[in-house]
Amino acid sequence: MFVYNYHHDTGECIGKVPANESPREPGEYLVPAFATPAAPPPTSARECVCYLDAGGGVPASHTDGSWQVQPDWRGLPLWDTATGQPVTILRPGVAPDEIGATDIERADPATVWDGTSWVPDPMLIEQQLTYRRTELLDAINAERNRLEAAGFPYLGKVLDSTPRSVQRITAAALAAQAALAAGQTFTLDWTCADNSTLTLDAVGVIGMPVALAQHAAALHTHARTLKAEAEAAVDQAGLDAIDVQAGWPGGMVA
Repeated sequence: MFVYNYHHDTGECIGKVPANESPREPGEYLVPAFATPAAPPPTSARECVCYLDAGGGVPASHTDGSWQVQPDWRGLPLWDTATGQPVTILRPGVAPDEIGATDIERADPATVWDGTSWVPDPMLIEQQLTYRRTELLDAINAERNRLEAAGFPYLGKVLDSTPRSVQRITAAALAAQAALAAGQTFTLDWTCADNSTLTLDAVGVIGMPVALAQHAAALHTHARTLKAEAEAAVDQAGLDAIDVQAGWPGGMVA
């Protein structure tokens, strides 16, 4: 004779062992607590068998319960139907629908659960589009600002355009204008971005802030074009087609 042990907390069958014969009643076999002589029934996928009483508890005595086939989703990937976040079932006897879950993954955050599948939600799609558009506009501004400080082309060279460099350019241009007004000769060697020098007269020095302003204006024009495209995009594909890195004037992409 065999008895089937079941877990004291879940009632789940945990093994089959030979029963011990009663020392006082030969031919009679002892059934310990949390065990039963009844064999458990077969189960299918995502099921287990538990020994339970009428109230769903686990009886110590086999006479107070019976084997019951229970859903078993422990450790299987599930997703909350309200949020789409992963959830886990830890105990037998709990089905996904009892906790508002599904075994169908939410592949797109702009979808909602309709009871059988994830379907597109217009409100979430619009929210996602607005968020992505804002991200893209911020990226365009950031790239424009970066390029403004990354240097500008002048007389075949690239000159620095950091805030400190712009101050130096402004001061040099004022000095050149003053020299011209006074009829004085003016020349200086300007250090370029590659550490080479550019020898400039007064007119050449005054041309630096002009070139800088033209370069900045061209950057802003391109940024406005990109932002107009972002504002006009009606879906995610349209936003994804906008290349924030491409098309900037001056070739200052380092």
